[in-house]
Amino acid sequence: MSELFFHFGLLLLILLVFGTMALASYRAAPWVPARKKDLLRITELAGIKKDEVVYELGSGDGRVTLELAKRYDAQFIGYEISFIPYLVSRIRLFFLNNFFVHRLKGRVKILYKDFFRADFSQANVIVFFLTPYGLKKLESKFKKEMKKDSRIVSYVFPIKAFTPAVVSKPTETSNSIYCYRF
Repeated sequence: MSELFFHFGLLLLILLVFGTMALASYRAAPWVPARKKDLLRITELAGIKKDEVVYELGSGDGRVTLELAKRYDAQFIGYEISFIPYLVSRIRLFFLNNFFVHRLKGRVKILYKDFFRADFSQANVIVFFLTPYGLKKLESKFKKEMKKDSRIVSYVFPIKAFTPAVVSKPTETSNSIYCYRF
């Protein structure tokens, strides 16, 4: 009997891990982290100001959200639906808040939530690395919910419905980063 519970529990764990990864890949993008060398360009293009609200859609392991939070005095919310990257980002946030110099308490939230159901009207900046398929699904949401003077920073892929204000691609081998202003 206990072996049956063990196998059932193991099956649930496997479904949780791989099921949420498959769901995230299907909805907007698989987890592929941004290159560390591109983080500075992302932060510069975001142009975050004091007390602004910044969302990261598909925040993965929290790399971009936490890097931005270390640099800027603003509120940050990361959205992730793939369980393992979400768990990694929560652990990273815990260590940053409790054991390192960068105290981010109260300024960073990592949510296990589908960003398609989030309200973008409170965001001053939205940052993401999503597939063209995921971006296409978000176009109408951006048109309806982005407030005046807000910005979107898209890593690698452009949003076809909008014209970028800035495109950063310093070298032929660099990833493109697109900044949109509303």
